[in-house]
Amino acid sequence: MKKMYMIALFLFSVNTILRPNTDYWNSRIALPEKTVYSIQVASFPAQSKAAVLALYDSLKQYGELVYYEKVRIDKKGEWIRVKIGMFESYELAGALEGKLIHECRQDAFITKSTLLIRRFGDDFAIKTPNALWAKLDGKFVECFNFGEVLFYTDKGYHNWADYTQPFFTPDKKQLIYEFDNKIYLTDTDSLTITILNIKNAHYNRHIGIVNSVPQMSPSGKYIAFISDNLWESESHLWLYSKDSTYKIVNATSSLSVKNFRWHPQQDIIFYVFGFPFGTISVGGDIYATDTMGNQVKLIKSYQKINEEISMDIEIDEEYLYYKNVYFSESGGRIAKIVEKKAKLDSLLTVFNSKIK
Repeated sequence: MKKMYMIALFLFSVNTILRPNTDYWNSRIALPEKTVYSIQVASFPAQSKAAVLALYDSLKQYGELVYYEKVRIDKKGEWIRVKIGMFESYELAGALEGKLIHECRQDAFITKSTLLIRRFGDDFAIKTPNALWAKLDGKFVECFNFGEVLFYTDKGYHNWADYTQPFFTPDKKQLIYEFDNKIYLTDTDSLTITILNIKNAHYNRHIGIVNSVPQMSPSGKYIAFISDNLWESESHLWLYSKDSTYKIVNATSSLSVKNFRWHPQQDIIFYVFGFPFGTISVGGDIYATDTMGNQVKLIKSYQKINEEISMDIEIDEEYLYYKNVYFSESGGRIAKIVEKKAKLDSLLTVFNSKIK
């Protein structure tokens, strides 16, 4: 019965448009989930590069995060909105809104932010459509600007920058991320940028080390990344150290690494390993491994034929957060999503237990 059901799921995926199931992807959240507010200061036609950049630079004097994003407005075409601030309440945003209206921008107004925040207590790293920022000790720092993205050029619109969500290194002194198919480290104090020389990893001849979402281990000795992290590809988990780069988890035609997180105190990686193909495969099982691949354990698995653990995992000092996705019996559509969490102490007990 399980074999027949999996064949049905595979046939459904083959005959479906090759894109993620929207029911699932629209449900993705950052942990913890909070509504945050920004202030829209101005909006310009997409060709107005000089005006956008001048306002962007001038708003930095207020000590808040500044960003711009492109939108399409009916009958008006492409416009770029310049915004400032990431406030956790409407009232906090109101104070800056009043100041902006009084000093320079009478048309400023508060709006909900669309940016994804990866929080670490009071400090967090964030990517905007044009830059990477960090908030450390209550201060916003622009760590890396990706240049003239979103603007109209002779070759058309440059709509996005090829970079991944940033992570702090364990000491929070650097941001680690991928940009232009290379792994970068930016010092959050001096803003010095280091580009890592990754050797031996599989390098896609068209697009390089793709969407690897690099993360540093708690000890600082290793950087883990996924390559090729493409839709419906065999994605392997790699480790980089000062001495070597090597594959820690091998993908196959039936299993692929979809996401991972380091344990916050130990050099142990939790990763989602599942079927790489098909629009309705959104995750797999959760495994853990040491840095040499000598000890690999199944940590969490789905129990039913119409169930799967999503790739959308997060971790903090106490818990691993994950979601169970339940598919309908007919058609393979997502019926419900249940958010869950597991204590790291209990997961380490499983990991450290002897294989019977």
